[in-house]
Amino acid sequence: MINRRNFVLAGVFAVLAGCTQQQLVDAGTASNLRVAEVSVSTQVTRENTAIPKQQILDTVQTKSFSRLSSANRAGGRPVRVHVDVVQFHIANPALAALIGADTSTINTEVSLFDMKTGALIGDKFEVHGATENYGIGILGAAFIRTPKKELDEATDSLANNMKIAIFGE
Repeated sequence: MINRRNFVLAGVFAVLAGCTQQQLVDAGTASNLRVAEVSVSTQVTRENTAIPKQQILDTVQTKSFSRLSSANRAGGRPVRVHVDVVQFHIANPALAALIGADTSTINTEVSLFDMKTGALIGDKFEVHGATENYGIGILGAAFIRTPKKELDEATDSLANNMKIAIFGE
């Protein structure tokens, strides 16, 4: 079980990682890839969140597919991107005022599979998405939006970072 301090630290590291996303797939390989499908799964068992877990997974899938499928339409090798959501947190003002966790985060492990052969392409890699950090405590809590808007911003960040991790800037 993850305690609050570790969860907050994971969120901070996710924000920092989101600011410095690098291309993680070899540029030569990436130039030939075309994303044909995105699948999403999770081992997170927690059901009680600000937004239903399935809605979070569906939003990750929709936004990731939209961003990735338009990234390299000319690629000749169709791939399935599998996104395993390892951890997620949708910020809420009450929690932010109490413990300072005011950033919504989504932490994932991403794998690429050749659609024709099913073979894994390269190694699995981590990608994170997060909302903007407005500060700690009551002041930061005042800037937290509705759970739906928090989810939209975190998944936009995740999808953009995934595009950079696979295809570069």
